[in-house]
Amino acid sequence: MSDPTGDAIPSTTSQAAGPERLGRDVESAVASFGPVTDSDLVHLDESLASFHKRLVGSSLASAGDAPKFSIQAKVESKIRLACQAQLRTNCLTALPWRSALEKARALDEHLLRSLSTSRSEQKDEIMASLHDFVSRQKPLLGLVFSVKDCINVRGFPTTLGCTSNLESEEERTWSLIQTLENLGGIMIARTTCPQAMVSNTTRSPLWGITTSPLGEAFQVGGSSGGEASLVHMGGSDLGIGTDMGGSVRQPACFNQIFGIKFQSSQLPWKHGRDFRTGLPRTEIPATAPGFLARQLCIIETVMKCLSRTDVADDLWRRRGEGEGVGQDQPGCDNLDVERMKEGERLRIAFSDHQACPEISFVIREIHRMLSDVSSRALTRPEEKEKDFIKLPFGAKKWSESWMKLASHVGFTEGLKMVGREAIIPNSMLDPSKRPSTVGEHERDLKEREQLIESLLSTLGDERDLILCPTYSFATPSKSLFNRFQLAEIWCQAINLLDWPCISIPLDLDPKVREDLSTSSKPGHPRFEEWKRNPQRAQDEIVEFLSSSSSLPEDPLEESIPIENRTFCSRHAPSSGEVVDDFQDVETALGLFSSDSDRWPDSSHETASATTLPKISLQIVCRRGMESKMIRLASYLTHISHRIRPPS
Repeated sequence: MSDPTGDAIPSTTSQAAGPERLGRDVESAVASFGPVTDSDLVHLDESLASFHKRLVGSSLASAGDAPKFSIQAKVESKIRLACQAQLRTNCLTALPWRSALEKARALDEHLLRSLSTSRSEQKDEIMASLHDFVSRQKPLLGLVFSVKDCINVRGFPTTLGCTSNLESEEERTWSLIQTLENLGGIMIARTTCPQAMVSNTTRSPLWGITTSPLGEAFQVGGSSGGEASLVHMGGSDLGIGTDMGGSVRQPACFNQIFGIKFQSSQLPWKHGRDFRTGLPRTEIPATAPGFLARQLCIIETVMKCLSRTDVADDLWRRRGEGEGVGQDQPGCDNLDVERMKEGERLRIAFSDHQACPEISFVIREIHRMLSDVSSRALTRPEEKEKDFIKLPFGAKKWSESWMKLASHVGFTEGLKMVGREAIIPNSMLDPSKRPSTVGEHERDLKEREQLIESLLSTLGDERDLILCPTYSFATPSKSLFNRFQLAEIWCQAINLLDWPCISIPLDLDPKVREDLSTSSKPGHPRFEEWKRNPQRAQDEIVEFLSSSSSLPEDPLEESIPIENRTFCSRHAPSSGEVVDDFQDVETALGLFSSDSDRWPDSSHETASATTLPKISLQIVCRRGMESKMIRLASYLTHISHRIRPPS
């Protein structure tokens, strides 16, 4: 075992994978650590700074004895929460809890050695030694993270939900994961993604359906649905996912957490070496890495730490006019717009294009609040409506451009990966799709350039940020999912731009949330006023919502109770056939039934049958403006309780 201040501890044994192995690991973890405790839930949203304070305080108070609180204790807590998440939502593909504990114990031992070998009994010198270890050597000490099952980790197969990938263990780990471990992080799990990574839901013949932790009426999203589910339920501080058309931001939105997508070239990131998809030759739209977390401060802390390391390659440092998060900045929870100087103007463009009334009302209320606070917050406070933009040429044009470019090479590699397994519903895989010709692809690229140039012209040089919908609807209900084909249009458009962006959940006052839900139905005066807005004229969502009461309800997807977990059928249909056949998988997984007393509901938000407590928006920024994006995200998160519906 290497010293925890050096390289991460390598795996000493092969991490045999598959549903059966996962079932045994979950069962043994439950037997070893028991059910989730009240203490696990109390510290569910603890920041790393708070954790470090508790850890150092406990170490000092131990006087050489084993401290009451330790990194090992936190990892054990996360193991219990991860097991609960798996049993409730089927979100894991691997739970290497033994190696996580081994890493935690090594870090605890090093921390205790730092205390016992101190030559001075002066408290301030001991504190200085601990501070040096935590802040300089291991600034991410105790960060428990998880990794989506399309990102390479040595010793694990990168399955992408395909049985054909199950036997091939990776020989190297993506450098960012190695860096997180070197800085004190600990990997707790690998999480589910859809078959071949070409769907906006999370299901596969190999691992089955990942369900929403918020209730069976809701969609978990994808393709980083496993990460979103695990992070929401507290089994991981930080989820590491990928995003090609909203695959981090959409499931973050659906699961009421934060999700940030980076520029695709912002980190060392190469297909095959670092990650895999079912569309390996698609470069535009690019597959970008991203993070998911319950708390924005976790994402900010990790970004700051990465900006100080070689792996970041000057990531988030000053670029042109932009400021990097890694530099000394004012606290992002205190965006003092009243004292902003002219050069610090937020320079925001707003858009409620293709947004339902609830999303539209919230965006326009934020615009009003910022306008009232300070004219410096906005670009044209005297002409407020000009702060609002739409996607030029219409949303359909952007959606078609994304799809043509994403699938221009066809699906040969993805279909080969799938083999004779059933193709899941909502998959992009199309056996009849032929690759684009050189001329067609050049035409599609030119069309994308025209779309981007037009959007940049609309933004002008004076706007650095865009506040827009993550998803067209305020609630990701299964009955609406995929019925409005442009619901994720802003996610797709931003991927064509390849700009950084973050999806943020806004915690509204419950009465406000209820009022917005009630007033957003056809026939309500506020809905009719929203519909009459001249900017709504070109929004396809107006017609969709106006006629939704007469549309037949889509049946809910299969609910998957804990005691009857199901997987896609493993029979072998003809290649490329789409089926939706399920069968009991208790035996295959080796999981046991779990009663409600043993697995109490965690204290995180609960949803009603039709409404989620939070509404998510996304903030987009020009490259190099990540600091402003994070500061605005934090500010909006802090003031969201002040949002009121329009009179």
